[in-house]
Amino acid sequence: MHHRAIAIAVLAGLAGSAAAQFDQKATSGTTGGIATAYDVMSTESFDLTTPVVSSGLPSDPIFPFGGTFINEFVGATRFYAEGYAGTGSNLAVVEGGVASSTHITTSGVSERIGLAETGGGPVGLFETQHPTQTAFVAGGRETPGPSNIVTAGIAFDSDLWVAGLATVAPNSVSGSFSTNNLTQFRTFTALGVTGSATGGETADVITMSYGIPTNSGSAFFGDVIVDAVAEASGLVAVAAAGNDALNFGPGVFGSPAIGFNSISVGATETGIQDPFYDQRAPFSSFGATAFFDRSTGTVIPGAYAAVDIVAPGTDITAPFVNATSSPDSFTITAGTSFAAPTVAGGAALVVEAGRDLYGGNDRAIDGRVVKAVLMNSADKLAGWDNGQMLDNGVITTFQSLDLAIGAGQMNLDQAFDQYTAGTTDVAGDGGGTVETIGWDYGQVTNGERVFYDVNTALAGGTDLTVTLTWFAEFELDVTPGQEFLADDRYADLDLEVYAVDDLGQRTLLAQSTSAFNETEHLSFTLQEDTLISIAVFGFGEIWDFGADGTVTDFGLAWAGTAVPGVPTLAGLLGAGVLATRRRRPA
Repeated sequence: MHHRAIAIAVLAGLAGSAAAQFDQKATSGTTGGIATAYDVMSTESFDLTTPVVSSGLPSDPIFPFGGTFINEFVGATRFYAEGYAGTGSNLAVVEGGVASSTHITTSGVSERIGLAETGGGPVGLFETQHPTQTAFVAGGRETPGPSNIVTAGIAFDSDLWVAGLATVAPNSVSGSFSTNNLTQFRTFTALGVTGSATGGETADVITMSYGIPTNSGSAFFGDVIVDAVAEASGLVAVAAAGNDALNFGPGVFGSPAIGFNSISVGATETGIQDPFYDQRAPFSSFGATAFFDRSTGTVIPGAYAAVDIVAPGTDITAPFVNATSSPDSFTITAGTSFAAPTVAGGAALVVEAGRDLYGGNDRAIDGRVVKAVLMNSADKLAGWDNGQMLDNGVITTFQSLDLAIGAGQMNLDQAFDQYTAGTTDVAGDGGGTVETIGWDYGQVTNGERVFYDVNTALAGGTDLTVTLTWFAEFELDVTPGQEFLADDRYADLDLEVYAVDDLGQRTLLAQSTSAFNETEHLSFTLQEDTLISIAVFGFGEIWDFGADGTVTDFGLAWAGTAVPGVPTLAGLLGAGVLATRRRRPA
């Protein structure tokens, strides 16, 4: 495996991608068949040797601190002002090696996990520069650095864990490393399911900045095990999208970022003056990539929108670590490697706030909800386009996300309001009357709709943004000696927005109906004051190998601007006059 830095070796057969095919919507889900059972016990080595390349200046004790204060730029300071810096959230950084135990920013790591700790063998903990840098960005300690400048990661008071996958010593210069299926299985299940390496505690957030470039849609083991652990535990998984754009063009992304249940993070770049970080970094992977339909064995080119969100990924101040460096040395670096832990740190802040504000409600910190909250509150950068068009008078997207920047750039200031200002988890299994902003953890059954009726009209000329996320499902057995992992079920949900008239009738206004994504997303300007209703539709299944599932858990977030002094939907519901009229067949 290799770290995601700017320079990527050219691999034969991975150039380009086919034209997008986002309108390929199956008429029904596929059930039955034979599930893919993955070879957990494989010790075949995965190894790529690509150097980590930094941008800007080499190590310098002063200059790196002269740029943008990333914590403030992405809005983390809003959480700090509210009293949240990640305290009590378990934030795990998984790489080949582990963060330095001597650098000032990572010397306070609370858990250091290698193969010996997960039962994989007596292999040491290899300290290298790249995991030190990514751990610092995610949750490095608030520590005085050169010239007494305080350095701090995004969630600087989280319980920061580091875990190494390397089965032999990583390359000290490139950071590349070798691992195998069994090592990945035991490491990720220990972190997310059993807590066997951490005294019974499990991670709330896992971030990964390594990968194998691909545009084949194939299910690498690294994707599948991360997906399975996220689904089994509800943790937030974050992965760097890859730095493959310059060498391969669109459509090539890194594994495990092409998995279904993680947040895939691209990078933005900064210029020489404001506005900073306002566009995709040239190296950051983008475009539509292939989807592998595991029920039919069919590869569908250009059918999957891989990037979920973006964050700053250039001119990043990070630790400089080698055999002779001092414990307070820094450099400037770049890559989606550093955008991913920025988002992971943001997720850890949300988790801490959720535990504090919503008590023992595990649904509040579920990975589907956190992902929906972060994506729905992201900034739409100039040129954002998720393919929305008018289809028979209905705003429609078949691709869900912008192919370069996903839902947009993470904005934690807005995420705090998204998470706390309105409806916070509707009672029951989903649906009901809600406020103009909020989130929910819900369930939907195949062929049915769950409605969220906003209780106040939204103002014309303002934007409505809605995000729906769900997980692919897996069979997972973590019993030692019986380890097992197989595909189980992948649902196909749709997101719909209805206008509600004075008689309480619903008319379809907008829809996100991507064929293969695990996220649906809408963001559009209302033309007039509109009372709206949001629906999650259980369209069907892409596969269900056991034919045993009809219900899908989901996370939903929405945000609009209310018009004061108008009739509320609650009144219409009370009068019993609500009806539904659709412009397309159900």
